[in-house]
Amino acid sequence: MPRGKVGGKYDRRMSFDDVKDERMLMMVDKLCVWMGGILEETLNRENLIPQIRNGVLMCRLATVIQESVDDFTSKNDEAGPLPRKAPQNFSQDCSNRSMEARENVMKFLTWARELRVPESSIFSPDDLLKLK
Repeated sequence: MPRGKVGGKYDRRMSFDDVKDERMLMMVDKLCVWMGGILEETLNRENLIPQIRNGVLMCRLATVIQESVDDFTSKNDEAGPLPRKAPQNFSQDCSNRSMEARENVMKFLTWARELRVPESSIFSPDDLLKLK
């Protein structure tokens, strides 16, 4: 659904309908395939943002990736500082833009920083929660 007026109110939901850059759309498609394959979820341009806004899928993704991190660090003495555990105690049943959603996103971002994801690739919680 494109952004715009809906029922007299401004709809701030992100949509890829208005994205014209074909390279960006290809990256979104690849992200959906990659993330969906890991999590065994069906993700696409239409449902990606609604599915990740509360942080649950991102925390689940971190949990799966953490298994590979653990395997890597157990086999490599010189792996360097990597996260020791995936986000813990994240809220499974929370609505978008709730305090629990913010905490989920923050837990994921903390984990991503521990994984040494470059700061230039990390978004702020408000980018996702408020779609700024």
